[in-house]
Amino acid sequence: MKEPLERLQEEMADRITRSPSEEEIERLRIEYLGRNGKITLLFRGLREVPPEERPQWGAELNQLRDRCEEQIGSRLKELRSHAKKKLLEEGSVDITLPGSRWVRGGIHPITQVMDEIIDIFLGMGVRDRARPGRGG
Repeated sequence: MKEPLERLQEEMADRITRSPSEEEIERLRIEYLGRNGKITLLFRGLREVPPEERPQWGAELNQLRDRCEEQIGSRLKELRSHAKKKLLEEGSVDITLPGSRWVRGGIHPITQVMDEIIDIFLGMGVRDRARPGRGG
């Protein structure tokens, strides 16, 4: 019972440690933990295991899944830190430059709508007909 799971664990660990990119890690995550992944299919196969053996198989599969998630997470973290370090070493990011400023404020939505309505009327040729003081 343990032998196939151990082989799967070794294969999985080897492929994860050899993966060179985040995209490859994501493909491996889908291959092992996805909807039709190898580990997911093993969980679905628990129905066929005799009832007295299910708890042991379930525990083994849970440990396998947890190790897989842990290895994928640590490899992703390792790849991201390596990429960040490489980016900083190449000097493409100058950390001594000031950060970009956020633009604060803006035109109120009601004012925007009023301006659009005025533009529409001006486009139609309607000029200032209702003047203050004319009683119009």
